[in-house]
Amino acid sequence: MVHRRGSVWGGTIACVVLLAACGLATEDPQVPSTPPQDDLSSPSVTSTPTPSGTGPDSTSGPPATSEPSTTQPTSTTTGGTGPTTSTGAPDLEGFLPPGEQSVQDPTGQVDLVVSDVRVGAQPGFDRVVFDLAGTGTVGWRVEYTEEPAQDGSGAPVDLAGDYVLAVHIQGTGLPGAEETVYDPPQLLVPGTGLTEVTEVLRLTPFEGQLNAYIGVASEQPFRVSRLDGPERLVVDVAHG
Repeated sequence: MVHRRGSVWGGTIACVVLLAACGLATEDPQVPSTPPQDDLSSPSVTSTPTPSGTGPDSTSGPPATSEPSTTQPTSTTTGGTGPTTSTGAPDLEGFLPPGEQSVQDPTGQVDLVVSDVRVGAQPGFDRVVFDLAGTGTVGWRVEYTEEPAQDGSGAPVDLAGDYVLAVHIQGTGLPGAEETVYDPPQLLVPGTGLTEVTEVLRLTPFEGQLNAYIGVASEQPFRVSRLDGPERLVVDVAHG
């Protein structure tokens, strides 16, 4: 009797061990989860150099872009505050109405040449950039004129558009004999694709001043500012 009971208990224990082994054999193994991937469906957001520059430019140099001004011009009127940082809306601060002028005297040991002229479209206005090389800080007088003329000869200047914005760049001098910065002597830059600016004519220095003329389709407010690093003179014409 005692021997048989021991046999029953031994069989029971063996069954329990067998069932436990079967349970371990049929249990699903743990599979590691796939690591999350980057969302490639959303493109990264980039800022367009604004002042940018998606419009046309001249045959040389980068497109005219929207950049913060380093100098606030003085003018014959009050209220002009100069460019401000754009938040997506057109930056129209500091524009002067037609009939007024923007004036700034040159400073330092000024001896500058206009190395290039570029144009470009910005939200709410067209931009003209005069690239400068040399020493000193550029000066200017900018205003609408009814009689644009060439220096010295006084020959009339005929540009596309119904109005002309005169840009008198002060502090400029003649380059050395071997330099070709003013070749050709009259540089005509088309305003292809712009709203108001039709074309820009750059002449050569005369008595410390270089005159340029901006043809525009309609007489609109304008703004003048200076940029440095390198030196540049910027003229913006508001869209009508």
